[in-house]
Amino acid sequence: MASTLLQGVRGCCRWGRRVLHSKSALSENDVVSSNFTNRNPRNLEQMLLAHKHGGFELDKPSCSYWHKLVFESSGQSVSGSVVHVDGHVVLRVSSSEWGIRKQLVSATDRSAAAAVASVLARRCLEAGLLCVQAPTNDLEGSVRLQAFLDGMKEGGVLLTEAWSPH
Repeated sequence: MASTLLQGVRGCCRWGRRVLHSKSALSENDVVSSNFTNRNPRNLEQMLLAHKHGGFELDKPSCSYWHKLVFESSGQSVSGSVVHVDGHVVLRVSSSEWGIRKQLVSATDRSAAAAVASVLARRCLEAGLLCVQAPTNDLEGSVRLQAFLDGMKEGGVLLTEAWSPH
């Protein structure tokens, strides 16, 4: 038994890794390509290596975010969405969705905003968005906006993005 274990160890180096002999030829998997394609650009955002588009100091609204939280309320429904800095909508939740609407008494009140926020927070975490930039203080007195922001916090999403040195 001990002799078979020693035979398996002979080809390995001290730390358990295989030693390549100079006689063996390299396969195509061993050659490193000079072209690199990043298949997950959000990974750079999460590691704080991606460039944050700051814009100019006097720009209103500011563009110093990667993902922005947008809250919209109309006479028919309440909706929340996460918008990337490029302009496309990453996630969207509305109280007019069938599954959410069936659980609500009213699609426009404070409880609807809290329900939309909890569903959006869950979808953000499932999509890998751990932090988003909260909306500006345009509607500070809005009860629905405060319920929406509180629901996002309770859902586990941070409402401020980390500062990037790049």
